[in-house]
Amino acid sequence: MTNGLSESDHIRHIIDCAPMHYESCVPMAYVTPHYKSVVVAKLLYASSAWAGFITAADRQRVDTFVRRRQHPQRGFCPSDIPLFEDLLKASDQQLFGKVIHNKHHLLYKYLPPPSVALQNYHLRPQTHNRQLPDHLGHCTDS
Repeated sequence: MTNGLSESDHIRHIIDCAPMHYESCVPMAYVTPHYKSVVVAKLLYASSAWAGFITAADRQRVDTFVRRRQHPQRGFCPSDIPLFEDLLKASDQQLFGKVIHNKHHLLYKYLPPPSVALQNYHLRPQTHNRQLPDHLGHCTDS
């Protein structure tokens, strides 16, 4: 337990503990189908809140960890698991989809209003119908 919160520590802890707690105690028949749901779910837990703060080295560490588990003889990890970056994006899209399609969701009231342009023009398909906020000033302004 630490006094500070660190995304790198979270990733390192899960990667370091996964082989000891999961691979060594689960029969081989159950490893492949359940590996993604256990280890990757732990890695993605609350990722929408912390994923923007991890480094490229952290992302590479997770990808290396997953690729090493795709060994043909050991078979601890299915070969179709996408890159960690893609998993993070999918997790964000899943959360955003739940928020935007449920008016009773706790975060719904924080969404920007619907875009007037999308209602009046035939534009290319968008992942959402929300108006993007205007930013007045330089990108380093707070």
